Amino acid sequence: MAPPATSATIRCTLSFVQVTLSGPTTLLALGLCLCVTAAKAQTADHASTAHPPPAQPSEAAGAEDVAAEPAAAGMEGAAAPPQRAESLEPETERPSATVPATGTSTPTGPSAATTNPYPTPGSPPPGLPPARDLGSEAYGRYAVELIPHLGPAWPRCQPGTESSHNCAGTRVGANLGFTALWRVSSYFAWGGTLAIGLLQYEPPTEYGREHGSAASVSLLLLARGYFLEEGSIDPYVQLGLGGGALGTAFDETVDGSEEHFEETGAGPALQIGAGIDFYLTRHLRLGPAVAYTQVSVDKVRRCTGGGEGDCVDLMKEDDGYLDGYLSVTARLTVGLGEEL
Repeated sequence: MAPPATSATIRCTLSFVQVTLSGPTTLLALGLCLCVTAAKAQTADHASTAHPPPAQPSEAAGAEDVAAEPAAAGMEGAAAPPQRAESLEPETERPSATVPATGTSTPTGPSAATTNPYPTPGSPPPGLPPARDLGSEAYGRYAVELIPHLGPAWPRCQPGTESSHNCAGTRVGANLGFTALWRVSSYFAWGGTLAIGLLQYEPPTEYGREHGSAASVSLLLLARGYFLEEGSIDPYVQLGLGGGALGTAFDETVDGSEEHFEETGAGPALQIGAGIDFYLTRHLRLGPAVAYTQVSVDKVRRCTGGGEGDCVDLMKEDDGYLDGYLSVTARLTVGLGEEL
């Protein structure tokens, strides 16, 4: 079948022949026919250009594959990295940075830092000093020790050849004191101690004494030896030299009147003792101690009026006297100064 534009041209040609035969007046109609035919042909050409006929599936797929192959080849050539020339020297093995499994041993030595970048559990972070061992080091020994102590004391009565009424009836009492030591080393310290005893005195009724009391006092230079350099306990022995005094006080009726008397024996004193301290904190210790203080009494002096009246010396061998006491005390030690 002929396209529509060709059919229109044929018709216009036939019309032109008829018009020519009819007369010159029909030339205008022929021109209009030619213009319409040209316009239709131009419209058909534009429509075919804007909407081309679809290609066959097989032909389009083949064309795309052919076009894709050179494009892919070009991209592969551009994306492929240049091959690095192999080094003539053998490549060294890089250290592994893997985390050791649980239960396996952690490498030690100079290579431990490179083979295992993670610190061992419980160790301080890198760059910090190692943690201090607070076992025995937590209980320090210090240069200065201040020691208050308190406990019971039992006086000792030395009987006389005739009687013991100068000391018979003395009973247990309280002993309190204070000690200051300079600890030269972990094993030795020296210093001084002062102790006061408040004792009971209940003289027998046949002696005619009433309202009795007794007391002791000692001031000693003390040397102490320790057994342990460190640890949570601190046992020791000690030796003291100095002076001491023991005495009694009572009311007695003389010539029908009641008078107050004091009988005191004094002299050089020697003390031996031992104890053990338990650490409460780094600076505090608490523990028991036992000590015996012996006073070498050379004479016993008896004074009236609380010591303000007349005084006479008694024969100690006749009526007995106090010459020592045993004390069991609790001691609180405060450590100060430089740690040894």
